[in-house]
Amino acid sequence: MISSTETYTLTYATGNGNIDTVENLLVSEIDINATDEKGSEIDINAMDEKGSTALLSAARSGEVEVVQLLLEKGADYNKTDNEEDTPLIVAATEGHIEVVRVLLESGDDIEKTSKDGNTPLIRAAQRGQFDVIQLLLEKGAKVNNRNIYGSTALLWAADQGYLEIVKFLEKNGGIIDQPTNYGITPLMSAAQNGHLDVVRFLLEKGDDIQKTDDDGYTAICWAAGNGHLEVVRLLLKGGADVDLPAKNGNTPLINAALNGYIDVVRVLVENGADIEKTEEFGHPPLSLGIVALLLYCGLLVKGLLILFSFCWEMKPQSTKQLRMDLLR
Repeated sequence: MISSTETYTLTYATGNGNIDTVENLLVSEIDINATDEKGSEIDINAMDEKGSTALLSAARSGEVEVVQLLLEKGADYNKTDNEEDTPLIVAATEGHIEVVRVLLESGDDIEKTSKDGNTPLIRAAQRGQFDVIQLLLEKGAKVNNRNIYGSTALLWAADQGYLEIVKFLEKNGGIIDQPTNYGITPLMSAAQNGHLDVVRFLLEKGDDIQKTDDDGYTAICWAAGNGHLEVVRLLLKGGADVDLPAKNGNTPLINAALNGYIDVVRVLVENGADIEKTEEFGHPPLSLGIVALLLYCGLLVKGLLILFSFCWEMKPQSTKQLRMDLLR
């Protein structure tokens, strides 16, 4: 007979790699048919409040010996936590390659997904676990599988700036311009986050520089709106349309002005951006830029409201020289 608290003890011990404690609990006390003092069954696959089993806990912590012992004693690798993560998914996420290897050899499903549709490969790509990615592909993982949002492993690697992983996935069949359910491509993700080397690689591989997402945003729109000057320069050099508006009318220049990125604004103007082009409410880049800049500098609310109204009422033709002077 064992106490009900020993279920918690087992999960705690596995997560901390206490192999002797785990072994003692499994060998001398707990078996599949063991019961506690109330007669309730206690087994090796018992879950805590987060749905984690002893095997999940050990896999997450990278305790390969504990994982092996639990599997030998009948732990079920198909048991998932509340997020529907499998032991293989959590091991891949944390980069525990030997645990991944053991679980694969035991038959854990390499394509089983979590609640958000992420496979072990996608999770490994999110976290930059190159060695795990290599192993998963060697074992037959599908490189272009998508999660519920349409994101692939390659898109996640591009989003996070893992250049070597992007290269490796592309070399192994990864589609470089596969969009998400919202039209976001790896190039857009890399541009949005300022990953210059990834952007350069994707362009070299032929990713469409003018492709738009579902809102009409291009890679240069994303880069400009997030202040990534060198990415903007590279995209311009690659032939990006400097004035292509999104569905809301925002051009790269408007995005940069709205967010106060003066250096980006300057480069866009130097490359021919139309400073008269307006967004969906008819406001030119400078109106947006002045308000954003003064707000950033801590302008008093009353003064801001006055300036805000003035900028919104400006007629572009009467303020062209003022805008040009301010952009110098």
